[in-house]
Amino acid sequence: YHVLLASKPMMAEVELSSSSSCSSTLLVEEPLLPPKPTAPLPSDCCGTGCCPCVHDLYQDELQLWKKQCAQIKGGKDTTSDIQDTGEDDLPAPIHPHSYSFFELKEITSLSSNTFLYTFHLEHNKSLQLKVGEHIVLKQVNEKEMTITRQYTPVSELMDQGKFEVLIKIYDKGRMTQLLKAWKIGDLIPWRGPFGKFSYSRNSFERILLLGAGTGIAPLYQVIRSVLADNDDETHMSLLYASKTFPEILLRNELLELTSHWNFVMQHFLSKTDTIAVKK
Repeated sequence: YHVLLASKPMMAEVELSSSSSCSSTLLVEEPLLPPKPTAPLPSDCCGTGCCPCVHDLYQDELQLWKKQCAQIKGGKDTTSDIQDTGEDDLPAPIHPHSYSFFELKEITSLSSNTFLYTFHLEHNKSLQLKVGEHIVLKQVNEKEMTITRQYTPVSELMDQGKFEVLIKIYDKGRMTQLLKAWKIGDLIPWRGPFGKFSYSRNSFERILLLGAGTGIAPLYQVIRSVLADNDDETHMSLLYASKTFPEILLRNELLELTSHWNFVMQHFLSKTDTIAVKK
């Protein structure tokens, strides 16, 4: 598939003249170019030192855009920049420096505004992500402005044939408003992985994890990774904040993980009027 997302050809007027003082105008079709990446708003940065930051991603996207435009103007087929998800001797299904397209297979509602999106991986491959790594989504709005956001998959790191991403839809979110138009079968561009977080077995005696809302995604990956290692004796405590009880994401999955001797969690709700107390 092509990364090319421009929808209308551009025409340039070239005036032709001759010694007989006759002139004519020739319309020359310029190559279709992808839309320029949109600079993030100051409010898009959380200020917590994410790596890469949304501003870093923008600069990266800008360089990729310039490179692709130069390739298109030079007559190069940019499909070579999309990573194949084919046989084992081909590159991994996802790459940090170019976008790969993945088919949307399922949309599952987890709360009133949060959904689990399941994407297909061809040839039963896996994303091969490491703990703490995330991927980048790209979309183009109605003004042909490119928008990117980072998300951490919540599926098992070595799941084959699929990966799952947890996304909250914000009323004024520049990215998430575009996700409302997604349909099963759509081809969605992702690239990655990114992230400098690293964890080694038994590096710490205890780990305290603090999260809120969809911020549970990267913590969930860390928790499962530690618990899956029988030789890791690290004790983990999760303090997880949500607005209401129904908005506790992955609640059943987390509850099941508390059966391990070295993991405990506590939920904190900012709105308690929806809680039904059971004896």
